[in-house]
Amino acid sequence: RAAGQTAGVVRELVVPILLRAAGDFGWWSAAADLDLDLGRAPRGSGSAQPLLPSDRQLAIVDIVDAEAWSALRLASGTLPPADPTTGHELIQAALEAPEEVAVTAAIVDAWVVGAVVSASVEGGRALLGLGVAPGFRRRGLAAELLRRHLAVAGPEARWEAVVTVAERDPADPLSRATRRSIARRLLEGNGFTTERPAGTLGAADAGTLVGHRG
Repeated sequence: RAAGQTAGVVRELVVPILLRAAGDFGWWSAAADLDLDLGRAPRGSGSAQPLLPSDRQLAIVDIVDAEAWSALRLASGTLPPADPTTGHELIQAALEAPEEVAVTAAIVDAWVVGAVVSASVEGGRALLGLGVAPGFRRRGLAAELLRRHLAVAGPEARWEAVVTVAERDPADPLSRATRRSIARRLLEGNGFTTERPAGTLGAADAGTLVGHRG
């Protein structure tokens, strides 16, 4: 029993919440995605991402439904998992699922370069992902995406966000302190109250942050 509880805490700390939700809801799983056919071309090999100039015109779409998402591509480094083709398929499955998933996206030339993902859960909504592609960071895009995503749900909606060490760019990670400071600023700037989580999760990692709104 203790081992099972420990495994659950480890999973919560080191697996991005979007991937945990995908596994829990059945949108995607790493195990199911393994391909043992060595003769198969790597995923995404036919759709290489072009260089996206950061000064290209960018549009924010408040509500991206499944049909609209299917016509877009996901830029590398925007959301987990690391392979953007798999990430795109994961979000496609989520939008077609019954869990009331919502996506707000920043788009350049049909490429998603920033996104917020949330899902309906008991008691409100859970923030599952917030990311911006390299080259489009440090310009306030994440804060604007989150602001508009929250506005779609309305002022009465209740929100929860949990930020663990897993919520970072694995290819080019910021320091833990810097990442936590950015997360706190983003959440509190959009009306969340933040604190160290109580219970086992907070005891296991004092750097974990939980935010509530509404």
